[in-house]
Amino acid sequence: MLNIDINPANYENQYLDSLNECFNGWGVMADYDWVFKREAESYSSDIMILKSEEDLLLAGSGLTYRKITSNLLKEKLDVGIMTGSWTLPTARGKGCFTEIINISVDLAKQKKCEYLTAFVTKSNASYRRLESAGAKLVESAYLFSSSKVDSSPKNLAAIEIVEQSEIEKHIESLLKKRNDMMEGKLAYHYNIESFTNQYFNRKGDIQLLKFGRQYAVIEETSDKIKLHLLTYSSLDEFQFSMQSLAHWALLKKNKGIIYFSTQKRIIDSCEKMNFESVEGFYTVMQPNKKEDKLNLFDKYSIDIQMGDKM
Repeated sequence: MLNIDINPANYENQYLDSLNECFNGWGVMADYDWVFKREAESYSSDIMILKSEEDLLLAGSGLTYRKITSNLLKEKLDVGIMTGSWTLPTARGKGCFTEIINISVDLAKQKKCEYLTAFVTKSNASYRRLESAGAKLVESAYLFSSSKVDSSPKNLAAIEIVEQSEIEKHIESLLKKRNDMMEGKLAYHYNIESFTNQYFNRKGDIQLLKFGRQYAVIEETSDKIKLHLLTYSSLDEFQFSMQSLAHWALLKKNKGIIYFSTQKRIIDSCEKMNFESVEGFYTVMQPNKKEDKLNLFDKYSIDIQMGDKM
């Protein structure tokens, strides 16, 4: 029998320690606060802790909440996102993740969420548990540039770093370009405030790049460039922009780019440019199964980039 504690008091440090034990270098308290405590358009996050009958810590998970929409839908749909799930090494194989799924379904149902979602890689067996629980699997990938990327310096975009003091002036235009890019697709919903919180009010070194008519939001770490958002109006423009960014990152920073996408044509395009990929899934379940609504994700593709996550 597992003992479940939902939103326990004063548990942040233990939760963070366990995340770092399971995922080396997950982060510090500022990362925890940004993921679980920042204001969102939807509900406040939930935390669950699983213990044994002997009160031994076994596992935990979070549930954060967002809204998805499309220009073709008349409403914004609440979704729960399984976030920061972990099981201590000594507790694996004891059914903890299955219980986490069940609790997450119940919490999402209480919040009247249309969908319960998660991000998993193919190398993580958790996606099979989610699939067996009824989740639809939407292909996704982390994409990594390297020195093999086709980024010849000829005819590449000139990249401008927007001064930090000037970024606010560009946010409205950036959000419009991002929303135009999502036309006809499902995507997370943002207003100006939530978009700014999601993309710019982060702990890391966030920079806004401008090249021609388009933008990129990046975060520079010690060993890579996280490409949180890239705007483009066509696949050709995406390829041109990505090649330009990969060349810029290597030439100016001596670093590769990491990107994330749920769009097959974008994943295929990056692989043709010699990006390495770590395949995975965006999983979608219905907390309330009275009516089958998973076909929404067959009718419309969902477009999620790196900066949309967490």
